[in-house]
Order: sequence, then C-alpha cells, then structure tokens
Amino acid sequence: MGRFADLSADELRKELAGFHVKPGAFSTNFSLDRLFSGVAGCSQVKEGNRRQVYFLQTDQGDFFLKITTLIRPKDRLRHRILFRRRWAEWRNLHRLHFEGIDAAEPVLKGESCKIFPDVFFILTRKVCGEPLSSSLSLDAKKAGRNIARMHSKGFYHADFHPGNLIINPDGNPCLIDVQEVFFFAFFRGL
Repeated sequence: MGRFADLSADELRKELAGFHVKPGAFSTNFSLDRLFSGVAGCSQVKEGNRRQVYFLQTDQGDFFLKITTLIRPKDRLRHRILFRRRWAEWRNLHRLHFEGIDAAEPVLKGESCKIFPDVFFILTRKVCGEPLSSSLSLDAKKAGRNIARMHSKGFYHADFHPGNLIINPDGNPCLIDVQEVFFFAFFRGL
C-alpha cells in the first residue's frame, strides 16, 4: 500500500496541505481549501503502490483525485529526466478541451514541495454518464463518428479501451484517463 492509501478527507487535506497547487484553465478560482471545505463523501476507488484514486463528493460537484507517488528509483530518475511527463495527462485534458473533444475537466494539479517532487496529483471533475463497458444503449455510429473526429484532429490514444470512455447522457463518448494520448500536428487537416 502506498502512502496515500485509504485516507479520509481530513487526512488527504493534511497530506496535500504543503503542495504547490495550480488551478486549471477552466477553474482559475478553485483551491484545495475550497474543495475540502465542502467534502460530503470520500472513498478510494483505485489503489496501488504508485497511484491512488479518490472519489470526492462535495457541495461543488463530484471529483476524482489521482495521486501518484514515485516510489521506485527508476520512476524518480525518469521524472527527473523527462520532467514534462509528470503533467502529460494534465496537458492532454486541456488540449482535448481546446480542440473541442469531450474529456474530463482538469481542475487542479499539485506536487510536493521538493527540488525533485516525488508525489503529484491531478483533480478532475467527474464526467456524468455511464462507462462504455456498461452502456447498453450505445449508438455505435455516433460513437464511431466522434472517435473518427478525434483522430482527424491528430491524436492517438495508446491506452484506448472501454474503461477510458464514458458515454454522457447525450450518447456522446467522453474521454477519461488520457495519460497516454499523443498529438501529431502533421496529421491535422488530412
């Protein structure tokens, strides 16, 4: 179990209190204090040694808090050399939104206050809808058109599977977990 395994909302607040935090482009006035002041429910939905995901129900909506801990020496080295990799999912979520592609909304990002941070997190707003894997009323043509539109905008999802798609109430697919999305500018307009 990792350092952030199975914590209450108050424990999470204390652990993240000293982090450098930055709001997303769509939520510039949002803060951790504001988030945790209105938490009605907190549950861990994914656990591992390196990554924990919490579902937070608040008076401002529902959110997912993804906390990554660099515990292995090779991960710490990789993040020192490829420091931009840490925020790949954060940048991808913003880029997808700017391209008009439905994806989870990035709200906050933060990292531990060290020269070489060993813990970082992103907070995203929960996407309303059903996971593709449990959606019985999927309009395959509509989903296919939306995915083709995503590809026409020049991106490739290296971890594309039904668990990373939520079908919103309008029947459109919305991407979540976009750590492994890559953009290829030379494909635009083809």
